[in-house]
Amino acid sequence: MTSLAADQDGWQGWGTIFIVVLLGAAPTLTMVICITGLHQVVLALVMMHWVCMGLLTALFITFTSAWPYYNGLMKSQLERWPEQLGWSIVAFCVMVGACFIGYAVLKCGGIFPWLCMPLRPKNIIQEGFNYSETNAWLVGMYFTIVNPVFEEFFWRLVLYRELGGRLFALDEGEFLPLRDRVATAESPSPRQPVGNAAADGVAIDVSPTSHRDVEGGATCHDSAGTFHDVRLSEVGKMVVSMFYGTYHVVVVYHLVNTLYAALAFVFLTMFGRLLIICRNTKSLGILTATAAHSGLDLGVVLAIANVLFYKWV
Repeated sequence: MTSLAADQDGWQGWGTIFIVVLLGAAPTLTMVICITGLHQVVLALVMMHWVCMGLLTALFITFTSAWPYYNGLMKSQLERWPEQLGWSIVAFCVMVGACFIGYAVLKCGGIFPWLCMPLRPKNIIQEGFNYSETNAWLVGMYFTIVNPVFEEFFWRLVLYRELGGRLFALDEGEFLPLRDRVATAESPSPRQPVGNAAADGVAIDVSPTSHRDVEGGATCHDSAGTFHDVRLSEVGKMVVSMFYGTYHVVVVYHLVNTLYAALAFVFLTMFGRLLIICRNTKSLGILTATAAHSGLDLGVVLAIANVLFYKWV
């Protein structure tokens, strides 16, 4: 495992790492303030999206001059959408079904009474979710459509690179500051920025391994060649996934109980790791990760709708 040197100055040193850790912890802090303190779960969601994952993240990317990297990464990811669309639909449907069936099995009165999940109307309403049926569905639509987009960009793209890449990169050279990625005639490399790509911080990979459809995050293909992505160790991928799992603990603790908060951390950490596999696999990509996340969120919406309005199961 390699990491950025501690003696690097400015935005690439340990001061930046500290800021990135705070950025990664910001969603959890938002949950604590808005749910534990104010008992407003929807406010927590909106603040997490537009302040933590929106404004603060945009400011960080701007100050670190990393927009060329993310522009190139998103281009290379999204131009593969035709081959990823089928898997995305499958992932969405599987997660909707799995989540709602899981709720039906684990709810109080289900087939596992010792795992009784006390998700009750009182728990939901006292955390500020006291809406009419129509407004509740509008919030549910927002949660299903908007939340996965923000979260996948933040956890699987930004924190993956900014935290994982700075501390757990397999090859430190893969995380050079973008402004230092300059082609040199003295030391040509298969993963060297070529032509105008150097000015944009985009590396063109002409190595024989550039077309593998494997989970590793080494390469992403775009129309200009191969966009060179940072590769993380397994520890790095798990650390990023644990940051993702942590903020859910606050939500589940208040809506359900301590046992399910702990179980949610384990499950969502592993789910986050699965979404990283999607992110790093050519035939799946961030599109499939977002679709799977959306399916999980819709399953949660259906479970809450069952508790508050319908009693399907």
